[in-house]
Amino acid sequence: MGHESNVTRPAISVLMAVHNGLPHLEDCLHSVLSQRFRDFEFVIVDDASTDGTAALLHEVSSRDNRLKVLQNGRNLGLTRSLNLGLAEARGEYIARIDADDLCRPDRLEVQLGALKNDPSLLILGSGYRIINEQGAPQGAVSVALSDARVRWLLGFSPPTFHPTYFFRRVGPDGAAVMYDESFRTAQDYDLWSRLSRQGRSLVLPEVLIDYRRHAGGISVAQSGRQAKDARRVSLRNLSKRLPDDLVADLMPLIDLLTRRVEARGDAISAAVTAMRKLLVFDRDLFSDSSDRRWMRLTAAGLLADAVLARGGAMARPADAMRFLVHGADFLPALVMAVAERPATARKALARVLKR
Repeated sequence: MGHESNVTRPAISVLMAVHNGLPHLEDCLHSVLSQRFRDFEFVIVDDASTDGTAALLHEVSSRDNRLKVLQNGRNLGLTRSLNLGLAEARGEYIARIDADDLCRPDRLEVQLGALKNDPSLLILGSGYRIINEQGAPQGAVSVALSDARVRWLLGFSPPTFHPTYFFRRVGPDGAAVMYDESFRTAQDYDLWSRLSRQGRSLVLPEVLIDYRRHAGGISVAQSGRQAKDARRVSLRNLSKRLPDDLVADLMPLIDLLTRRVEARGDAISAAVTAMRKLLVFDRDLFSDSSDRRWMRLTAAGLLADAVLARGGAMARPADAMRFLVHGADFLPALVMAVAERPATARKALARVLKR
C-alpha cells in the first residue's frame, strides 16, 4: 500500500486557505487548474466561509479530482488553516496561492524547474504584477534576488509576496515544513526566515503571479497586527546576523518600518544614521560590485518607505524636508532604485508624486 501511495503521489501540492473568498475565487481556481504543468493536487482549506465559497468549491471539485477540499467547522485563521492543508498535502513541493490572486499559466512549470535544477534550494519566490480590485494592472515587479541578497533583505521584510512562495514540503532535517502558529500574520516572513537558515533561497525575476491589492486583503485589513508580527521576525533576523549595539542603533528605523512611531524630528535623522551605520558594517558583505550597488539602492528604498510612507512624513512638509536634508546622500540611489522598480522604492515614489 505504501508503494502505491508513492507511485500516485503528485509532484506539487498547491496550497490555499480561504475565508469568504467568493468575489475572486472562481478566477483563482481557473488560473490554477489551467496550469501547463498538470501533475499537482490543489489542497484548499475552507476556513468556515459563509458566502457561498463552500458551494463553489464543491461544484468545481466534482468536475476536477485534483481539488482536495478541507472544511473547518469554525474560523481558525490563515496560519492554522495552512498547517491543516500542509498536513494533508502529498506533493514533494508546495506552491502557495491566495483566493484573490491569479497564477500565470507557466507558474508551476517554471518554479518546479528551478527547484529541481538546484537541490540546495529550499524555497523560492517570483516576480509579480499588482492588480486592483477589478483586475486592472497597476505595475509589475521583476527583480532577481540571489540567496545573499535575500538574506540581507530578510532583516527588514520578506523578499516577495506570499502567493509566489514555492518550497520543499520536507526540510533537510526530514521534518515537514509547517507555519509557526504563534504568528497570526507575517507567517510567510517567519517561514522564509526559518528556511533560509537551513538552506538557500532566491527570487526568480519571472512574473508568475497577479497579486490583487484591495481593502479586504490581510496587509490592509490587519495592518496593525501584521506590523507587530513583522517587527518580531525582523528583530530576530537582525539579531542573528548583527552585533547587539548595531541592532540597537537600527531600532529607530525598525520602529518606522513597523509603524510604531511617526517620522517626526529626530526619529528621521536617527533612522538615516542607522542605515548609514549598517551600510558601513556590511561594506564587505558582498564581493560583487552589482550586489553592493543593489544593497545601496535597496537601503535608499527602505528609508524612503519608512520615513515618507509608513512614517507619514509626506503629509508634513517640515518632516519631508528634514528627510531630504539628512538623507541627501541617499537621494541619488533612491532615484536609481525607482528607475529599476524595486517594490519599496516604487511605493515611496507614488506617495511623493501624489502631493
